[in-house]
Amino acid sequence: MDYLKAADEGLNGLKVLPGEDPMERAWRKTLNSVIDQIVQEDPSREGAIALMDLKLDPGPFPGTKYVDRRSLAVSVALGAVLGAFAVELVLPPLPATWVPAQWIGAIGALLGAVGAVFFARPKEVPDMGRARAHLALLAELTFKTIEATTAKPVEQARKNDGDIARALYDLKNASPDGLVAAAEGLLIEAANGGYEGLRGTPSFVNPSGPSVFSWSADLLDRYEPFGYYDEGDPVMEERAPIVKDGVVLEKGVVRRALR
Repeated sequence: MDYLKAADEGLNGLKVLPGEDPMERAWRKTLNSVIDQIVQEDPSREGAIALMDLKLDPGPFPGTKYVDRRSLAVSVALGAVLGAFAVELVLPPLPATWVPAQWIGAIGALLGAVGAVFFARPKEVPDMGRARAHLALLAELTFKTIEATTAKPVEQARKNDGDIARALYDLKNASPDGLVAAAEGLLIEAANGGYEGLRGTPSFVNPSGPSVFSWSADLLDRYEPFGYYDEGDPVMEERAPIVKDGVVLEKGVVRRALR
């Protein structure tokens, strides 16, 4: 996973709509890049990612404060001139023995300079480098969260496939006396792996005849009807559907049951 690439995607051509937080928008684009990279590597995780709550507050857009030295110099000079002018205009003539006349301008300039420095506040500009590093860190944390959450079903599926494979080999190598137990073991592992309709006593142990039930239009998702049936007509299952984790892999077949 290239976290810096995801962060660059978030900052690339960043345009913010009125009233929108720039960092929030950049993070959404970064998150989309992370998800795209994961799905490209493993498309099977797309569904699990869509169900995850990945809301995250990235905080404000980082900025750097700086002082424009030229503007500060102009402010100091202008403040000094205005301060000196104000002192000359406001203060009455003072005895030379108390305050020398030449000091009046200096005092005014000093007051003007102090005021100019006070009001020349630092400005803040967006720091793209810090924003990139922060988004990359968030991308890494999110990737690890997705990896830890979506990897579990994949690992469980691999384990189930391994259990079914082991049961198949046990069935192949079973003795004539152990065929029933081996076959039942295979059915149990397949049922644990998500295949439906395999639990209960197998027909080769206790024959029970075909399953008979009333026909409904809802059953078209699971069965191919051999003929036309009205709602409520009795039908028997000729071949069971193959269903795994709620997904019909192959439809079953039903025929009209004999009355």
